[in-house]
Amino acid sequence: MKVVFKLFSELFRRFPLHFIFLFSLVFLQALLNAISVVAVAPITDLMLERLGGNASKITHYFEKLLIFFGAELNMLTIFSFFGGLLLLNGLVGVIMRYALHRVKYDVMIHMTIDTMGQFFRARYLFFSQGDMGKMINSFSKELDKVANNFFFIAEFFANVLQASIFLIAPLVVSSKLTLVFIITAGLISFPLWMMRRITYSLGKRNTETANVVIGALHETLTAAKLIMSFGRQKNAVQRYHDSYYRHAQVSVKFQTLADGITLLFTPFGTIGALIAIYIAYLDGTPLSEMTMVLFAFFRLIPVIGQLLRGKTSIEGFTPAYEQLESLRKAAAALEEPSGGVEFLKLKEGLRFNDVTFSYPGRKPAIEGVSLFIPTGKMTALVGKSGSGKTTVIDLMLGLYGKNTGKILLNGRELEEYSLNSFRNRVGYIPQEPQLFNSSVRENLLWSSPNASEEDIWQACRLANAEQFVHELPNQLETILGDRGVRLSGGQRQRLALARAIIRKPDLLILDEATSSLDTESERLIQQSIDSLTGEMTIVVIAHRLSTIRNADYVYVLHEGKIVEDGSYKKLSEKSESKLSKMIVEQAL
Repeated sequence: MKVVFKLFSELFRRFPLHFIFLFSLVFLQALLNAISVVAVAPITDLMLERLGGNASKITHYFEKLLIFFGAELNMLTIFSFFGGLLLLNGLVGVIMRYALHRVKYDVMIHMTIDTMGQFFRARYLFFSQGDMGKMINSFSKELDKVANNFFFIAEFFANVLQASIFLIAPLVVSSKLTLVFIITAGLISFPLWMMRRITYSLGKRNTETANVVIGALHETLTAAKLIMSFGRQKNAVQRYHDSYYRHAQVSVKFQTLADGITLLFTPFGTIGALIAIYIAYLDGTPLSEMTMVLFAFFRLIPVIGQLLRGKTSIEGFTPAYEQLESLRKAAAALEEPSGGVEFLKLKEGLRFNDVTFSYPGRKPAIEGVSLFIPTGKMTALVGKSGSGKTTVIDLMLGLYGKNTGKILLNGRELEEYSLNSFRNRVGYIPQEPQLFNSSVRENLLWSSPNASEEDIWQACRLANAEQFVHELPNQLETILGDRGVRLSGGQRQRLALARAIIRKPDLLILDEATSSLDTESERLIQQSIDSLTGEMTIVVIAHRLSTIRNADYVYVLHEGKIVEDGSYKKLSEKSESKLSKMIVEQAL
């Protein structure tokens, strides 16, 4: 239960006013419940016409209280009082449920934003090496469980308080009777309290299988085109079905256990109450007191049942919190270092000095790489797949941290800068453009929120996207669909280029941006790149010869190392050079 109290203390520090209000309501409701239980005694005495010396002590106290307020003890007064108590108790209960739900969603918002922020403070390695199904599930389901967990914790404490108050009146009236009930009900229901290992195990399996379900769903939907192209729809649906079926099996067991504990305690508690009342009957306890105690027990039984259910739910949902915490810790361990120097402009270029980097558990992706990206020039990185080109770009953007060597930006180490201040001066076009399911305008403004209408059309013009945007049904207001699916590959790539250009970057990076395009689309992209050369510093990764033909300098990578460098013309004219062989082999 340490994890539970850690969660509770963390959230209590974050939302103290919410909880003070919540527990004030809980205390008020518990007090009203206790008074309603005590009010049963005078009702019983009046119905049996046991007044004066024959009435119980509680009835005498009620009579004095009513006289103080100028009323007399009769059936109408006590029924009105009892009915008013029940109504007030119900209204307080509604307000308390609202408070509980409000706290739950405030907790969810806080933890969602806080966790998302923690994730995005981490190196890109956290995402590239992480389990996407686990991450998505943590946001889509497990965070809801954590919020519910807190809901159950708050309700658990509320029920503890109510149960304590419900026991006070019976203890005062007949401590013997109350102790018999507690011992009897406790012995009968003892096995229900000892299921922590089972509930925790089922909760853990529930979280693990949910990760698999969400992972399968994410993978299936994002690969819809591939699945349909291979005619593997039935296989994809069956795979998702199998993962969901395994999750359902665990969920059914866990939820049945949680519900069953409450249902089983009700008869167990009732048996305990009946045994206690029978003993009171044998002892000759006054009927009014027996009625009050019995009423208190019957009000207490469902509260204890909810306590048991809350305990089961907390233990079962704790793995969700543990998974969330493990992801947060993993993100914190990979937190991206960021210096205090604000990047303003690329003046002296970007340099790699003997840089080596390897992904966890693998051999170096690049080793001893030294290169220079001069300002205002186009530099090309070429090489076969797996040679380390994209890794160089990722290190250039600070997405990964180098193992050894230096990456210098304007003569300073990259880590000395506020990395986002540098990235805000970069335009990046990946091989597979990531467009959003929003309008053309919103996709462009995402990169540069303050861009004017003129800036938008200028960027489209420079990216050779102006004509096709004008031809779209709603021009800039046209919705592109998920990942820009309503555009052709060439149109998506040109729009991605416009999105990079609109922020007027110092450094423009194209990571194999033309590798999957047709000749006409490639030609238009190439025209755009050529028109931008000299206005900004450009780094191009390319397989196609035409894309790097006008580059000022070329670095050829092979198995993570730079094997040659020089101008395109110089390297291509050397028959023994790697570049010339790649040209001949059409490896570019």
